Amino acid sequence: MEYDFIIFILFILLVLIVSYILVNLSATNIIIGGSIVKKLLIGDNAKIVIDGNNLIHQLSENYKLSDNEFNTNLKIISSILTINMPKKDIHIVIKNNPKITFEETFTIIKEISDTFPKITYHVAYGSESYDKSQHHLKARDDLLALYLSIDGYIVSKDRYNDFRKFSNIKPFYHFECKKGIEIIREKINPKDIFHKISTPNLGNHLNFKILNQLDAKKSKLKSGEIYIDKEGTSSYLVLIIN
Repeated sequence: MEYDFIIFILFILLVLIVSYILVNLSATNIIIGGSIVKKLLIGDNAKIVIDGNNLIHQLSENYKLSDNEFNTNLKIISSILTINMPKKDIHIVIKNNPKITFEETFTIIKEISDTFPKITYHVAYGSESYDKSQHHLKARDDLLALYLSIDGYIVSKDRYNDFRKFSNIKPFYHFECKKGIEIIREKINPKDIFHKISTPNLGNHLNFKILNQLDAKKSKLKSGEIYIDKEGTSSYLVLIIN
């Protein structure tokens, strides 16, 4: 038993060391305001999965958006990503408003995906509890984003504190749309895929910063670029809005 525990600890340390090395080997130093900041270099066609609901609500600093406001923010984010990350394989994951029918949801996403053909959109469609103590049961979009980012990067401010409870999320439907065309429609049972995912680490978890033009100019950060913080403990995607 003690031997197994030591092996487990050594494995965790090895994962952390490898993640740190991968991040630092794929970064280049730049100087901003007299401080050295690392810019993370991610290859062309890298798969980047965006936690859509997380980013959309952060954009307006309002978690009680109307459906029209939500859709408007989704278009703004899509435009920024399309312009600033044209060579990346961008995927945006959102969940439906339970008050809106599947047909309405699909029509909206189909129209948006037709407007931004370089982005693949994913909807985690299902019902959810309104019990605040069961908040983790609403995280079907987080579960789907983690699943889709297994071979790529995930962009989210979420710390995934309830990750171990994700297997209890109710089954939901996943539909994928690109260029105005439905690609996938499938039912997902979280219990069937939970063993395939893990909480993101330093190597594949990207936070994000939303800046206006003035703040961006002062910081000298560029929209669509990915940077590592001064402490080297996290990396973040910069998005600049007009």
